[in-house]
Amino acid sequence: MGSKFTSVRINAAAKALLTELVGKTGKPKAQVIQEALRDWEERIFWAEVQSAFAAAREPDEFSAETKLWDSTLGDGLMSGDLAANERDSRWHASMRAYG
Repeated sequence: MGSKFTSVRINAAAKALLTELVGKTGKPKAQVIQEALRDWEERIFWAEVQSAFAAAREPDEFSAETKLWDSTLGDGLMSGDLAANERDSRWHASMRAYG
């Protein structure tokens, strides 16, 4: 079964932008349009996800537990790359001790 094609009217500015993108990417116009539509769809999806998370409220029965866990964030442990680097340094030092 063959692909079906359709025409879409766009204004001169959109046509100029499409032509510019085709020149920069070396891709056919149809592919540039398809990729742009997929990117737009993904952007909308993530905006909807972010909106849903922002609208979601934590049930009241979890708020006390959340506060308890949040209090552990300042427990003095290192975080991020610094902790990994120090751990790696200690590991290498201990391996040198063995030989």
